[in-house]
Amino acid sequence: RAGGCATQMVLALGEDAFAPLMEQSLLEAGVTLHIVRVAQAASGVALICLADNAENAITVAPGANSMLSGSDLPSLDGIGYLLLQLETPLETVTAFARAARDSGVKVLLNAAPASALPASLLALVDVLIVNEDELAKVAGRHGAVAEVLASLDVPCAVVTLGARGSCATERGQFHLQPAFKVEPVDTTAAGDTF
Repeated sequence: RAGGCATQMVLALGEDAFAPLMEQSLLEAGVTLHIVRVAQAASGVALICLADNAENAITVAPGANSMLSGSDLPSLDGIGYLLLQLETPLETVTAFARAARDSGVKVLLNAAPASALPASLLALVDVLIVNEDELAKVAGRHGAVAEVLASLDVPCAVVTLGARGSCATERGQFHLQPAFKVEPVDTTAAGDTF
């Protein structure tokens, strides 16, 4: 809805009360769905706690998403970009990224919820998107954002900095984008929207 782009989504849904609600919401937003139905698990959900300053903390229960496998990726014919995240098994994410790379499709990885990532996966990523905490987990080290970014072996890495904006490295060049001044109300899905 935000960008007017034709969007497809691979997702797993359980047989529970949340599944039809999620499916209907995505269909109403114009998303073409490739659904894997999982009888032995509930649909994935997240508990989001919101602080008075509009920051959030999220706990994810992946549910059916943890059942997705590399063979669940549909044809990538006509697809330009594959956006991945880490609420599905790492093996599945890697298989999807490899299939995209083999098909000439650009791979974007929003590495959340963050964990250390193998070099074999990072080698398949064209654009890595993380927040500051995720950057430290993915890189396996702490330090100045620019230095940690420079240590990652990906063509482009973007770090969201909340109220401070974002920064990126692209083929050795460092870029900084200050944030637009807003009055935060709820930061839920800010990273996803970014």
